[in-house]
Amino acid sequence: DAGFIKWVEQSCQEIKRTGEEDHMLNQFWSDVNTMISSHELGLKQMKIEDNKLYIWLQGVYSEWSVYYRKRTGREPFDLQSITKYLKEEPYCLDTSHRFYIGKVRRRVAVIDLSKANEIIQEIADSLDELGHNHETDEEVY
Repeated sequence: DAGFIKWVEQSCQEIKRTGEEDHMLNQFWSDVNTMISSHELGLKQMKIEDNKLYIWLQGVYSEWSVYYRKRTGREPFDLQSITKYLKEEPYCLDTSHRFYIGKVRRRVAVIDLSKANEIIQEIADSLDELGHNHETDEEVY
C-alpha cells in the first residue's frame, strides 16, 4: 500500500528530525555546562533569579560557537535553530525577554528551572556553586 509506505517514511523523517533537534540542544547545553566549569561562561551571560535561569543567548552563542569549532572542527548549529528548538521546549518560557544581566539590559531566554531537564539543572547548580547568581558590585574574572 503506497499510502502506508508514505506514512512510514514521513514518520521516520519526523523521528529523525526530532532526534536531531534533541541532540543539537543537548550538545549545546552540555557544552555550556562545561564552559561554565572552565570559567568561559558565567555572570556576563547568565543569571538565576526566582527559580528561573536567564540566558543571554547571543552572548552565550558567540562564546559557544568558537568553543564548538575548536572542539569538533565543524561549523556550529546556527543561533536561529537553537532558538527555534528552545522555543518548543516546555521549560522555555520566553526567548526574547528584556532583562538585566549585571548592569546591562539584554534580550534573554527564560528557563523555568522547575521544568528543566537534568543538564540545565546541572548548569544552574554550576552557576550557583561558582557564586555567579549572586549580585555583586564587581565581577570575579
